[in-house]
Amino acid sequence: MEQRKFQYWQWPGLRWLVLVAGALQLVSLAMQVSDWKAIAGADIFSSAEWQRYCIREALHCGLSGLLAVGFLGCFAIGQRAKSCRAARRAEGVLLLGLAAVWAMGGIGLRMAFPVPLGQGLFQLAVLAALTAGGGLSLRRAAHATETMSGEETTR
Repeated sequence: MEQRKFQYWQWPGLRWLVLVAGALQLVSLAMQVSDWKAIAGADIFSSAEWQRYCIREALHCGLSGLLAVGFLGCFAIGQRAKSCRAARRAEGVLLLGLAAVWAMGGIGLRMAFPVPLGQGLFQLAVLAALTAGGGLSLRRAAHATETMSGEETTR
């Protein structure tokens, strides 16, 4: 039997859409930081309003950065993965790494500003989703088995 080469992308053009999405998130992040600097220089907010604005912008910039790294990481994994097991393992490590960075960013944000309850719950939900996704990917990688034809399946 002929061994089928592992295909990460279900549609070949999808890899380029993921790359463009990551690049656009980086552009968006650069624009957000630029706007933040411009508003900081304008000195139009009171101290309390400025603090609320900084909390919102920090969360917004964090999400843009998270999405950019996620898309670009997915692109890199798709380009380099040779098997289903390796791809799922890399995805799990990427997601758990992003969860760790997100948690550290949340701790840093709390140290700098008092975060409102709604945003704190949102940050916890993102952290839980990243952790669950990473754990599930690692579990799927651990349970992937090779078939006789060289393809990998999950149990």
